[in-house]
Amino acid sequence: MDYLNARPLWYALRGNPRFELVPAIPSQLAFMLKSGEIQAGLLPVIEYFRNPGVRLVAGCGVASRGPVSSVKVFLRVPVKDIRRVRLDAASRTSQALARIVLKARFRLEPEFIEQAVEPAELSTMAEDAALVIGDPCMKANALHPRMPALDLGEEWKRITGLPFVYAGWLVRPGLDTAQGRELAQHLRAASEQGMGLVGEIARESAAQGFKPADVERYLRQNIHYHIGEPELAGLVDFGRRAAHMDLCGFRELDVIS
Repeated sequence: MDYLNARPLWYALRGNPRFELVPAIPSQLAFMLKSGEIQAGLLPVIEYFRNPGVRLVAGCGVASRGPVSSVKVFLRVPVKDIRRVRLDAASRTSQALARIVLKARFRLEPEFIEQAVEPAELSTMAEDAALVIGDPCMKANALHPRMPALDLGEEWKRITGLPFVYAGWLVRPGLDTAQGRELAQHLRAASEQGMGLVGEIARESAAQGFKPADVERYLRQNIHYHIGEPELAGLVDFGRRAAHMDLCGFRELDVIS
């Protein structure tokens, strides 16, 4: 996934002859992982619960411990008046999180419509609210600084007291134990190296219209890349809540240390 918040996890793998980086949208990556075309995929975490047999690499991923700034439900009406919500199709994890937050925090079960959301049309769309994630959400923040929005990282922390994990490295079914551990070690090392390259990643973001200083602050303060016990507890809680709402199945965590 080529969102800014995911780059520190794979940026250091560029040019490494042991790895081929395959750019694809999450749904394609999930299919390729399940079919064995790729050894590992950086995927929204709901794919872990939807794909029995895949394993999660411990120690690194995309998480927040409060406001995330890049996963928001933008509001055209007061929260209590929400009846229809447009959902960004890019991440099933964020879609599930939006449903969980609206129900658990506000006791709302509105109509959901899966349709791409352009940041520029947020103030004129027909729906009462819209989920926007990733780089488009960052652009929406700049375009609509006064538009009310629910930051879903902040809302999740308010509901559960736990961090939220958005994406992680999932390893294909059937990979033997030794190979899995070796791969996991490489991916954790790349994540650590990537954190040292955040400044470079931020400078490159200027070509996409972002302010490098804002991107660096976002990657260092809003996003956290170490997945420890609190993050894993948040992931299990998310899986249980999503399964209870029939958004996925549930299984205990199977991690590669």
